[in-house]
Amino acid sequence: MIEYISGDIKRRLSSGIILDVKGIGYGLELTIPDMCDLMSAKECSLWVHTRVREDLLKLYGFLAWEDKETFEALIGVNGIGPKIAMAILSTLTPSELKRAVHEKRVEILELVPGIGRRSAEKIIVEMTGKIDRLATVERSRGSNSMRHQDIIFEASFEDQIVQDVVGALVNLGFKDKDVSRIVDASRKLHPEADLPTLLKASLQSLRKSPSLDI
Repeated sequence: MIEYISGDIKRRLSSGIILDVKGIGYGLELTIPDMCDLMSAKECSLWVHTRVREDLLKLYGFLAWEDKETFEALIGVNGIGPKIAMAILSTLTPSELKRAVHEKRVEILELVPGIGRRSAEKIIVEMTGKIDRLATVERSRGSNSMRHQDIIFEASFEDQIVQDVVGALVNLGFKDKDVSRIVDASRKLHPEADLPTLLKASLQSLRKSPSLDI
């Protein structure tokens, strides 16, 4: 099993990265916050969860050990697979996840694409008692890793940024038509935004709901 990996970032994908480790390329799925944190990095070190099936081997990478532990606890919930677990860690902050479990706030978990009421209730029941044993690193979304940079982008580069943001959000589970509309609107509001900033703004717009107090 691969538990930890370090190398050069060879290529960025809509759902993660390809890491070059001594000439061998490892594809790793990442959460959106980790993708944003690594946006300007040339190399990185990641904790890894290795998923092995008869016809599949997938690697899920995490900058923080605590995120890896939370991911593994989530996929231990009956009916919750890696894609949904990654969507949870991409959509909710650690404090939001804890609050949802502690206060039985089903509607918070329903913000995550792919999670309905029944799945949210199941997560709350099965994570109760576990969530406090999991150490969490609270990231400030909108911190240095997502800072606005004063760069004027060429049109073609702007188009690539929009495509990358759309791809990342669709891969997370949001509907293509909703994502395209939101990303276009976010680009108009932030015409000079870098990819992490645009991704953060678009994700926040997709998560908005006037009935929630998160």
